[in-house]
Amino acid sequence: MNPLDWNGQQFLAMYGPFLLFVLVGALMWKRLLNRPTGVPTVAELDMNPYLMATLESDEAAVNAAVVALVHDGTLSFEGGQLSVAKALPTRALELERVVHDAVAAGKTSLEGLRVAARTEFSRLEQSLRARGFMRTAEQDSHYRLHPRLLFLAALALGVMKVMVGLSRGRPVSHLVLLILLGGAAGFLLLSGRARLTPRGKEALRLLRRRHASLRTSASSEGSDKTMSARDVALAAGLFGVGGIALLYGHPLRSYLMPPSPAGGGGSGGDSSSSSSSDSGGSSCSSSSCASSSSDSGGSSCSSSSCSSGSSGCGGCGGGGGGD
Repeated sequence: MNPLDWNGQQFLAMYGPFLLFVLVGALMWKRLLNRPTGVPTVAELDMNPYLMATLESDEAAVNAAVVALVHDGTLSFEGGQLSVAKALPTRALELERVVHDAVAAGKTSLEGLRVAARTEFSRLEQSLRARGFMRTAEQDSHYRLHPRLLFLAALALGVMKVMVGLSRGRPVSHLVLLILLGGAAGFLLLSGRARLTPRGKEALRLLRRRHASLRTSASSEGSDKTMSARDVALAAGLFGVGGIALLYGHPLRSYLMPPSPAGGGGSGGDSSSSSSSDSGGSSCSSSSCASSSSDSGGSSCSSSSCSSGSSGCGGCGGGGGGD
């Protein structure tokens, strides 16, 4: 029997569970489309600091480059502005060159540096896609659209029944309400977009575990005298700028971790990847902290990274998103 010919009570009794079933199926399908999975090889984890930081987010990579360049004296930060202090060393990586050139051209805001580095970020992300840490354009299109189309088809059945009910002069208010509420909830749940594949999340987790000792070193007093610029970049990219001891009391800290408009935690550690608990007097609230808890599953902010005396928790994490 055609369900469009059922009476309103029969259709509602069927359609509510059906809509929920399709939503669960769409969410599971979306999860399956986020590929590849598996454990990265040792060779795939052999990356430079800024490629590792880009796993977290573009913002994390720029922050890491700025901290490293200021640490080695290539850039200076005075009066709230970045400026070029000396020429880049020959061993500088490409993102460092981009940031250095942008500052020399007068682009000193974090947003301006990220815009200047777009081409370099495209190259870095392509390298991550080749390792299976991020989805290709085709994979991402399927991941975003196909589950939504499945759920949209289920909503279309309800809309068709509404039209049939209206043509027959039957009350359809309950069905309309179910479609509106179910549709809003469904598309909200399906709108989440993980930045990394499961393989990429595992890579970030392994990298953080491999370099855990570096996080401890970076948060220790005197680290500015013992850490190389490359180690500083790696620590900032993987764990966020909030735990870098050389920034304690440094004006660059406020530049990288500006207070939020509401006067709460900072926004600038990094994105994705470092946790909602990645404890001092205040909890981490930045997007970077949140993304890390979803991407790495285990990193947490130290009390030195998120102390009540700091300008905020924004740097606790290393940027992406996830579901």
